[in-house]
Amino acid sequence: QDVTHWSKELHEAINRADAVYPLAALVGAPLCDKFHDKTISLNQIWQETLVGILHNQICVYPNTNSAYGSVEGICTEETPINPLSLYAKTKQAAEDAHMTRKRSVCYRLATVFGSSPRPRTDLLINNLVGVASQKKPVEIFDGQFRRNYIHIDDLINALTFPLARQEMCGSTYNVGNDSLNMTKGDLIKEICRLVGGTWSEVDNRTDPDKRDYEVSSQKIYDVGFRCTRNLEY
Repeated sequence: QDVTHWSKELHEAINRADAVYPLAALVGAPLCDKFHDKTISLNQIWQETLVGILHNQICVYPNTNSAYGSVEGICTEETPINPLSLYAKTKQAAEDAHMTRKRSVCYRLATVFGSSPRPRTDLLINNLVGVASQKKPVEIFDGQFRRNYIHIDDLINALTFPLARQEMCGSTYNVGNDSLNMTKGDLIKEICRLVGGTWSEVDNRTDPDKRDYEVSSQKIYDVGFRCTRNLEY
């Protein structure tokens, strides 16, 4: 069912839910730039509409931490946001809407990696592992840019985590595996060590989100959450 239709069935499903996970979105700067109006409609306006019809359910909203932009030092939830792409701006606007509710939890997610029934091969680790494992030369850009990551298994656990911890409601959390904070250059070195392959750095393009930051997930660790999947896994 197309969630943008706001059908009677969709309203009823939301109304009877104990918890809501609004996952529908256009994801990534290139795709969002290609479908500008649809991005605003789905990533932002749809979420703002949802906030208006929720009652007492817990809602866990997955934002992106690309809203930090390029930051010196370590990003915490108190770090001023600086979204540079349409993707980051619309996702952050949706977080702002959800944070008007006392029963919403917002996650600023690290880049996800890991296998799935329909894997996203454009995600950084998935992409680099795919190319390297085919023994093709790997080209990276912005090799000095710092990024953070989380395995899909850990993300799934994070999404269900607030259901038994009501004290998390009304807050925003960075969600990533802090042991995987590293530059893209260090990341590809480790991937090539694990799966083989060669790599080189190019300077003919750059990340439209300008994601260059080290992010701390200590706030969610302090309420008991732990990541269990490392890069080698």
